[in-house]
Amino acid sequence: MRLLIPLLKLDSFFPEDVYLKGELLYDNNGIEMVNELYRGKALMVMDDGNRVEIRFNKDNIVDINCTCQDFKIKKVCPHVVAASLEVRKMADKLAKKSSNLKPRTRRKKTNLFDQIIVNLDRDELVGFMSSYAVKDKNFRLFFEAFFLNKLKNKNIENSYADLLDEVLPPSSDVEVKFSRQQISLLNDIAKDLLNQYKDEISLGRFTDAFNIIKHLINKLAYAYNRNSNENLAELLDRSHEYFHMLFDETLAPELKVKAYSFIYDMIVKSYYFYQKPNDLVHLFLSTNPINEDLLKFVDVLNEKIKLLRDENAKKYFISFYIGIKKKLGILEEDWYEMYFKDLTDFMEIAHVLLSEGYSNELEDLLKELYTAEKISKRLFLESQLRVSLSQNDCQRIGYLILDIYESTFDFRYLKRVKNCVPSFNKSILKKLTKIVENNAEEDDKMTWWILSNNFDNLISHLAEKNDISLIQRYERNILEKNPAELENLYLKYIHTYLESHFGKSSVTVVKNLLFHLRQVDAKKIAFNIEKDLFDTFSSRKRFLKDLMGI
Repeated sequence: MRLLIPLLKLDSFFPEDVYLKGELLYDNNGIEMVNELYRGKALMVMDDGNRVEIRFNKDNIVDINCTCQDFKIKKVCPHVVAASLEVRKMADKLAKKSSNLKPRTRRKKTNLFDQIIVNLDRDELVGFMSSYAVKDKNFRLFFEAFFLNKLKNKNIENSYADLLDEVLPPSSDVEVKFSRQQISLLNDIAKDLLNQYKDEISLGRFTDAFNIIKHLINKLAYAYNRNSNENLAELLDRSHEYFHMLFDETLAPELKVKAYSFIYDMIVKSYYFYQKPNDLVHLFLSTNPINEDLLKFVDVLNEKIKLLRDENAKKYFISFYIGIKKKLGILEEDWYEMYFKDLTDFMEIAHVLLSEGYSNELEDLLKELYTAEKISKRLFLESQLRVSLSQNDCQRIGYLILDIYESTFDFRYLKRVKNCVPSFNKSILKKLTKIVENNAEEDDKMTWWILSNNFDNLISHLAEKNDISLIQRYERNILEKNPAELENLYLKYIHTYLESHFGKSSVTVVKNLLFHLRQVDAKKIAFNIEKDLFDTFSSRKRFLKDLMGI
């Protein structure tokens, strides 16, 4: 009962008759046990077995509950009154204990700086800040970053770059080492500038917001390349996300041109390279650029490919270069010789093309290579299958898988196409079943029977083999579709086993099988098998006795 019951006014809170009965119960030691669960909460057991749970402080009862029938109906009873009286005594002790404690003396804080700063006039404060900033460069830089949005001078576009270049030197070919202090300062200033970016974009000052984010990405990317600091990586990721926001805000045409120029510039710089969903390549492509911008972009990618020494980075940019040019219909005829040493190189690029959504372009490239006899029919079909799987084109997958199996008898793709098998037409299923049954290994055959829902063949094969390990490998599939057949398979195996095995070892084997069935939610099958064993092997008294543990 969630109420506020004043401990000093219990007699006025409860009905008179209930209070008198409760007081009598308390005086006659009707509380058999008091258990203080923790400070402010107690459990009391009455002599008639009912229990009262009560929460309190030194002034009030805040929650009370009793297990008796009267309390459940009327929300009040003598047990509650007796418990309240006991609690009042406990609360008195609590109050006395706290009153005995010596009052805590607090030292008066005297902050001379507060008094000084209040009495400074504007000129004195400016002079103090200027003097301190001259002595502490980090303070000056941090102060400038914090108030940079107030410096609306003619060179505002370069102010952010100048500030960050003071923290870390501008990018150059010279190997530069950064101190921990510099990295820490860059982190702090970057956080302030990101907050400032939010303010600018909320006010619609997109040009200032763009300048902040542009210089931040430039500096953070440069610094992160030379110092793999976790905080820098986090800030760089956040900057990329904010750059996406800037594009989402529908940039003015002249600003969009600037943004594209910045993206091109950053991609060309050798120290900038990311393969993440929010990198600058993905950002550019996510803005649905017009063909003119795409043509400029592929030129930049081409320059990047020529400059890069990192083979992995080079392949990443080659994949976008080929994908975009193929989409635009301007890919060079000798593209394969230009960019690939061998087929392994191309297959790595093919993987990126597929993951980046250039599936149609990849398929056209595969056809060109197959026509030019640069790849085998098997590789051509397998690559097309990967493309179809990415597009979830089940009808086409059926024809491709049939072609692959007829040509190669390679059944590695059985499990990869399992979601599409129910969509195959009957003629395809019939042909595939015939090929698999005539040419596949046992495991592949059984996998195909499950995928094609051909449980008759599966069960017949398991019954013929009569191998318990094989049965258990596929029992969940059979249990789901046809539990009666699973029971028959277990019975056949157990009967065959007991015909040639006796003694305690036979009991252990059968017990383990029954236990296993119960573990896989086949309790009914286990029960039916036990019943069958008593009927079939009634003459083996010792076996049945040991089996049941009698």
